[in-house]
Amino acid sequence: MKTRKKFESKINSITSTRWTAYAAAAAATSFAATHTADATIHYSGLLNHKIGGRDRVTFQLDPAGGSFLASHFNFLGGSNTTNAGGVAQVRFYAAQSAAVNGAVCTCLFQTQPRACASKLNLHDAISARPFDGGSALLAIDLNSSGWYSCGNFRYRGVGLVGFKFNNGAGDQYGWVRVKMLGGRKNMFWVIDYAYGDPGDRVLAGQTGANTSAPTLESLGGLALGAVGLLAWRRRSKH
Repeated sequence: MKTRKKFESKINSITSTRWTAYAAAAAATSFAATHTADATIHYSGLLNHKIGGRDRVTFQLDPAGGSFLASHFNFLGGSNTTNAGGVAQVRFYAAQSAAVNGAVCTCLFQTQPRACASKLNLHDAISARPFDGGSALLAIDLNSSGWYSCGNFRYRGVGLVGFKFNNGAGDQYGWVRVKMLGGRKNMFWVIDYAYGDPGDRVLAGQTGANTSAPTLESLGGLALGAVGLLAWRRRSKH
């Protein structure tokens, strides 16, 4: 009984602001909208959706319209059994316009320029970065009489893609967190994503009102139980 009271008192000692951040990081299925003076963040929750082979997966944005497509294409050699590389891409759609944070890049050993998504840092202001069309490469490797490669997401690890879309009420900004599996195939996971209302300022990785918890955000939306939250809180004090 004493142990239970002690545990409850520790939970009650966590401020409501921290609970808001924890709840956003732990959401796993439905969208969560957190209202703040600066923005309303619509957060997908943890998805962990693998994109590989010749997958084309669509994710919904604002109910009024808008979505993004995460796709992958496996290049095969002449025998259809030898891997000759892979391409990972994202494309955004909306009623009026959509675009990705990025710029034109040129692949190694290829003269034709391609639109490549920028790899954002945590808390980058999405609206302040340049945009380049609604479709962009994450990474491409192709063996065509010699390998050529390009893209800012060619290496294994987690990265953030910024985007904007407009359904007629103004620009809405958001981000997608991806985990690249590396190698020539460039397969990846869509971990989670979020976006704001028209005109809202949104930061890369922002899931709610409290953006001052990079330790939680860097977990890629990992759902934590109450015991895990308390353990994390104890570690952060040391």
